Amino acid sequence: MPEKFPIKNVNAEEVFTLVSDENFIILDLRTPMEYNASRINGAINIDYYSEDFIDELSKLEKDKPYLVYCRTGSRTNHAMQLFISMGFQDITHLYRGIVDWANHGYSISY
Repeated sequence: MPEKFPIKNVNAEEVFTLVSDENFIILDLRTPMEYNASRINGAINIDYYSEDFIDELSKLEKDKPYLVYCRTGSRTNHAMQLFISMGFQDITHLYRGIVDWANHGYSISY
């Protein structure tokens, strides 16, 4: 039986439906300044550009379900291979980022 691919690329509408049904750990891979300006409710900030990015990811439980986003999906898209190589099992990727989320009028924390 083929191994399940651990990453699901979804848009804001799909994420909104999923977030209400599932218990994700939400990871915001933007800089602390971006995160402090606006974020999806409940998101944890792990800065993709930080020197300790890999160390911070290694502290996370690999079998938990994660929703991962950045501003437009560029940083998270680059980070997906890293998530796979580190053994994460269930990643939902908001592939157009928080910009898409906000453009759909979904709730943002400040």
